[in-house]
Amino acid sequence: MQSMNQRRVLNNTIISDALPALKIKVDPVFEFAGILSFVLKETVLVERFIFVDQQASETTRLFIVQFEGVLEGVDFTYNYRTTNPKILGQHAYHHGVWIYGNTESVRESPGAESDRTAQFLKDRGYTHEDGLAMSRFARIVDEAHRHEIIIFYQETLNSLGLSLEVYSQLSPEKQQAFERALTERSLRNFQVIELN
Repeated sequence: MQSMNQRRVLNNTIISDALPALKIKVDPVFEFAGILSFVLKETVLVERFIFVDQQASETTRLFIVQFEGVLEGVDFTYNYRTTNPKILGQHAYHHGVWIYGNTESVRESPGAESDRTAQFLKDRGYTHEDGLAMSRFARIVDEAHRHEIIIFYQETLNSLGLSLEVYSQLSPEKQQAFERALTERSLRNFQVIELN
């Protein structure tokens, strides 16, 4: 199992020595808020490196890198195809965009990432709106398919002049344009550098 001391943050850069071996440079407008570690569904160990961009008193953007590893003795492997690839560093990541309400996400999966992250932010004095737009990148990082990395870039809808209801009423073309623009913004806020 990956030891937590193999990952650290230095000068707004996440350094992971293994699984995977890489550095992720985060735009300096984001403040490193800390690491959230927990066991998810008695299956995997999760480490979330959480960065926050705060405008005035409100958190408008989050940047999160999540490392996952299946616990010893658990019969589970990651199994998904990279159907919408984005190249970060030297690897293809499965990419998707989600527009969602965090409250609903917490209600559907209590104790999971959304729930724990909302509490983590609240405990540190960050306020965070409910409606979110998320650009998400994921890849399996080992041949045994027991480790994964996920990169999340999130913006609050209200900071974009939108709500969940307004977004749902946009035409498919306008939704697609919004998602493309979100993806482009997300990619400008971090850089992946391989270490091997």
